[in-house]
Amino acid sequence: MKTELRIMTFNPWVELAAYQPYAPDAVGATSVFVGSMRTRANDSDGKDTEVRKLFLEHYESMTEAQMKEVTQKAMDEHHLTDALVLHRIGDVLPGEAIVLIATWSLHRAQACRASKDILEAMKSSVPFWKKEYHAAVDGDGDSGDGQWVNANTPG
Repeated sequence: MKTELRIMTFNPWVELAAYQPYAPDAVGATSVFVGSMRTRANDSDGKDTEVRKLFLEHYESMTEAQMKEVTQKAMDEHHLTDALVLHRIGDVLPGEAIVLIATWSLHRAQACRASKDILEAMKSSVPFWKKEYHAAVDGDGDSGDGQWVNANTPG
């Protein structure tokens, strides 16, 4: 099992290919989720706006510990062979990966459920805060100081 916060952009498919500490003959299924930064979001008034940048803040020691706890819980509950969870922090640009969740198990149902459980727990209980920088009204640059996102998107 590996969990890691990343300040720099990463290619989830390269990371996935490079991470294979399990015995391949002990795995019957792999589930992979990649979450990327989108360019459209709803602002506080519910209007669709263009997002130029996202800033992901975290509480370092607590965030890392809770990521590990969430992943270990999924490993135990779903009898996983292995899991890989990478999450960005800092500035994220449109199209860049924010999160990679990969799980390996004997059966597909376990791998799929575990990936979903990890994602939902990460969104609801791991301390990350998002600040969106929207396009300025005149279309030039961004909207200045950005806007903290009050709630996560529903799963």
